[in-house]
Formats: sequence, structure tokens, C-alpha cells
Amino acid sequence: MKDIYFIECGIRRKGEYHVCEYCGVKTIRRLNGKQKYCSVGCSSKAKQKQIQLTCSTCGKVFERTKSKLNNSKHGVYFCSKTCKISAQSLTSTCPDSKKFLPSHYGTSKHVTNEEIIFFNEPGHGRRKGKKFVCEQCNKDFITRIDFKQKYCSQQCKTDYDKTLHFKKPCKNCGKIATRRFKEIKKSKTKNIFCNSSCAASYNNTLKRKSRRSKVEIMLFEMLKKEFHNLDFVANDRKMLDGLEIDIAVPSLKLGVEWNGAVHFNPIYGQTKLDRIQELDAKKQIVAKQKGINLIVIPDLVSTKAKVIEAFASVSKIIRLLTN
Repeated sequence: MKDIYFIECGIRRKGEYHVCEYCGVKTIRRLNGKQKYCSVGCSSKAKQKQIQLTCSTCGKVFERTKSKLNNSKHGVYFCSKTCKISAQSLTSTCPDSKKFLPSHYGTSKHVTNEEIIFFNEPGHGRRKGKKFVCEQCNKDFITRIDFKQKYCSQQCKTDYDKTLHFKKPCKNCGKIATRRFKEIKKSKTKNIFCNSSCAASYNNTLKRKSRRSKVEIMLFEMLKKEFHNLDFVANDRKMLDGLEIDIAVPSLKLGVEWNGAVHFNPIYGQTKLDRIQELDAKKQIVAKQKGINLIVIPDLVSTKAKVIEAFASVSKIIRLLTN
């Protein structure tokens, strides 16, 4: 067979004859080339050509382009998404589905045709939806099938949140208070108070307790364990008419003040130091007037050895008072 040569882009190439698959015109292409059409126009028209197919579910004849046929993994075609879902559902009505559908067909749990509703969503066009019942007004409403919406409108959601109340005792006084669930979510501590006065009183007490140093707590626990028959009170405000005593023993008219570095150095400023020292002097005056033995333990190091030393000195005084 005589060789065929043709000019392509100014280059002499070896070619062969082939027939265009769309228009049937005989043309020349490269030797062993994969060109199917004689021109770009024929290639574009071939891609747009519709092929008639039969729906495997409803038997309806429909048309699709050849490129769409490659999307089918099992050689099964459907005229619509609804038919495909119906064939894959457990309640499939597809005739002889076991003969031509793969083994996994008919086992999915898609929504049945009766539950699917199409509606126009503003800004998005036609959407597939489902009926839901509003938890506030009990009205039926339609929303997207992939949404788990509980309320038909924002107003219903607001009204529903307002009606949700629960009762819980006040953390400070024990009085039953009624609150909404939304309020407890905003609270970091999850505590409930009947009014702002109870909240302030509880928070101030909590802050007073939280200001206790580790060494002060250690001394308190050691004294309580050693003299278990005595009543020790931390941060007492009754013995000195509202002034705080770190560790108080009301039955012995004894008080222990653990004065750390803030009582001697201007750690928080000179004004704060002056105020602290003024209160310390006032405590001494009130204690003397009331006949209370107020022991002051100066502490600048806050070590365990300091606690043991203070425990020994305070224990000695308590034994003298109890004997």
C-alpha cells in the first residue's frame, strides 16, 4: 500500500484515511491517530447528540448525551433522580430489579416518593423538601430534606425559648427561683440566685474564701486535726464586729492572723499597703477592747517550716488556755 503524506502545521507527516463518525466524510489523519471526526464542528455536534434510553424503573423513553452514559457504573439508567431513589429504596416497585440491578440496589434507606416534596426556596430556586411539625405551634411546614428544623419561623423559636422554665433553689439562701434554660447556659458557674443581693453575698463569701493562702489553709487543717474538740472558724467576721480574722476559736476568745508579704511590702502600691496596715491596727484595738487574744504571725517566706513553727507556738497557747 502506497504511503500517504500530508502537511500539518507546516510539517510533512505520514497519514492514513479514516471516516468521520458523525458526517461520514473520508479524511486524512496521522498514522495510528485517535481522531474520530473530520473537524471541531463534527466533534461538538457528536457530543451534543441525544441517544434514546429506557428508564429501568418506570419504562419511560428519555434522551441523554453520550457523555452522560459514562456516569453509569452498572449500565443501568434512570429518567430522573426520583426513579433512581425509588429503585434503590426498600419499597422498590422496579420490575425485575434483581435481574438487571446490582446486588446493593434496593437496600438503601432513602426517603420514599410519598415523603418528597418540591418547593421554591427564595434565592435558591426549586428544592427537594419534607414536611415537619413545628414544636411550638404544631403547624406543618416544608423545609429542605437535609435540614433538621424544629420551628416554622424565628418567632416560634423565640416563643418556645421563652416558655421553657425550670425551678431550682437559690445557691445562697435556698429559696426556690424560676429561671429559663437560656439563662443557665450563659452562666459560667451554673449557679442560680433568687436576686442580685443573694448573688453578691454568695460571690463575696466565695472571694473571701479564695483569698486564703496555702500556708494559712495548712495551719488551719493542722490545728483542726490536733484539737478536734474545739470549733475553728476560717475568715470569721463576728468576733471583731465585722473585721476578718483568718482563724478564730470563739470558745477560747482566740484569733490567729497570718500576715503575709502584702502586710509589709507595697506589692499592690503604697495606698493599698497603708489601707491594710490601718485595718491591722484597728483589729488590734477592737481585740483589746473585747478581751480577745489576737495572735499575729508575720510571714515573708511562706514555707512549710514556717507553718510547723507557727503551729507549735499556737498549739502551746491553746493548751495553756484549755488547761
